[in-house]
Amino acid sequence: MRKLLSNKNGYTQMVTGILALFIVIIAGVMIFWEVADSFTFTNADANDSKNITTDMFSTIVPLMVLIGLVLVAGVIIGIISKFGG
Repeated sequence: MRKLLSNKNGYTQMVTGILALFIVIIAGVMIFWEVADSFTFTNADANDSKNITTDMFSTIVPLMVLIGLVLVAGVIIGIISKFGG
């Protein structure tokens, strides 16, 4: 991270990477829900498995967003610490 902070293009690369991460998260969530909703099963076990999978995914999505927010906080802390000296 220090190498990126000493390079003026480093900030641009970090911000672009974080934005790309958020776009991938949003696209992945949208694709998952479209695919998950399109499946219809006649077997009860298959439906239970699908429901468990969608419940797990619903739990993971906020954690993926939290990872992106932690990266943003890391960039902000890096910028602030550079001002200090």
